Amino acid sequence: MISSLLLYLKFFPTTEESIDHYNQKRCFDGKGLVQPSQIRYIKYFECILTYFNGENPPGRSWLNTTMMENRKVFTNNDLDGFDKNLDKLRIDD
Repeated sequence: MISSLLLYLKFFPTTEESIDHYNQKRCFDGKGLVQPSQIRYIKYFECILTYFNGENPPGRSWLNTTMMENRKVFTNNDLDGFDKNLDKLRIDD
């Protein structure tokens, strides 16, 4: 949007001034940007310019992938000599 570009190029310091200028120059009735969603996103863009220096803000990240390594599959023969009661397993410090 033009109002966002005016903010980015530093023609105006605030969202309100940028929108007012756009409405006066672009529309006869001065009601070019009246949708709350449009105004909200221009304000979001102003916050990104102000607080994050125009960079994308750091976001939350989610774990999408898990990696598993191939491990040897143990059979009963491989476990001979080990305690097969895993509920009694203790790890000493």
